[in-house]
Amino acid sequence: MTAATYMDRLVDEMSLETKVAQLGTVRIGSLLEDGRFSPERAREEIPHGIGRVTRVGRESGLPPEALAGVVVDLQSFLRAETPYGIPAFVREESLCGYAGRRGAVVPQAIGMASTWDPPLVREVAAAVGGQLRAVGCQLTLSPVADLGVEPRWGRTEETFGEDPALAAALTESAVTGFLDAGVEPTLKHFVGHGRPAGGRNRGRPTASLREMRDADLIPFRAGIDAGASSVMAAYNTVDGVPCHANERLLTDLLREQWGFRGTVVSDGRGIEMLADDYEVASTRREAGVRALTAGVDVELPETECFGDRLVAAVRDGGVDESLVDRALRRHLRQKVEAGLFTDDSLDPASATGAFETDAIRQLTRRAARRSQVILDNDGTLPLPADATVAVVGPNADAPRNLLGNYSYAGAENADGGVDIVTPRAALRD
Repeated sequence: MTAATYMDRLVDEMSLETKVAQLGTVRIGSLLEDGRFSPERAREEIPHGIGRVTRVGRESGLPPEALAGVVVDLQSFLRAETPYGIPAFVREESLCGYAGRRGAVVPQAIGMASTWDPPLVREVAAAVGGQLRAVGCQLTLSPVADLGVEPRWGRTEETFGEDPALAAALTESAVTGFLDAGVEPTLKHFVGHGRPAGGRNRGRPTASLREMRDADLIPFRAGIDAGASSVMAAYNTVDGVPCHANERLLTDLLREQWGFRGTVVSDGRGIEMLADDYEVASTRREAGVRALTAGVDVELPETECFGDRLVAAVRDGGVDESLVDRALRRHLRQKVEAGLFTDDSLDPASATGAFETDAIRQLTRRAARRSQVILDNDGTLPLPADATVAVVGPNADAPRNLLGNYSYAGAENADGGVDIVTPRAALRD
């Protein structure tokens, strides 16, 4: 049976509840009891199955071997105890390394852009992807393909900078690196997130969609051409229409003009904002309908506007079930092509082998050194062998503030230590 035939059969047989469940997300914390997967909680939270499970590293706080064990138990539950046995996409953030315990910290995207080294970006993404796969993540919300056009915006460090050609080349490299490791990347945030008016996060872009075709859209197209199978909608508006309800953007441009076949996912609570912030929908149910109609296929980080609200909307005639089927087919196709139905090879006992190795340390150190930029050398460099360097200021010995905004924030381990390298230790190296 071909994958297409299998999906057709599934869609024809599934109940409305099981269909809609595949368009939703649950946080790992809802399924845990004392750090272990809880079948009882799962039966209550996801009786019809689930499309994605999120924040598995940051929210669980578990080390690699224990987390991989949880993922094995989770997927076994989904295969054995939910209708049709459909496994979930398990995901974690990775903008500056796997955002979980023991994850290697790599330079932020703006630092990687400063290397001007696409092969290095690919190598780093593959290494981070190896850690994601080791704990059972098959998908990640990275890379950021936004251009960092507005320097006052507080998330510029997540981008590869303002140049479309450089950002496109590095987006392509990051996508390829994740795919090398068997991890599905997600391009974000579509589109205009990095040029907000006044530098305010989620502000309207300072360019129209037509203008952004010559700049902001270029890295996204490069990432899609490289094989990215997910795109995340942006919080902002484009030409006055919120991206999560923008059919011109998510369907006409992305799918019909570019031929994108993957899934469009919401940004965290982005669908809710259609009702709560933009007020283009009177209720969260209507917000879910508008997002689905525009082309959003999966809701993150948890099910709020899809789920029961979407089931009720279909049954009341508020939205045609064919739109649910459209999103479902896209998500199932992505799962099939990612190997979720056939790959059951996760081995918790070997999970730690991808962490804290000499190869990882050497790669992250090389990336950090290559990311350093000097604008002017007045003769101070190179330093003599006996020189010392003073690191001063409020963040000089604050490990959390020296890490990227999506890194795992140094949770204590069982021995009372921390999972990050302190600045002093780093300087000794």
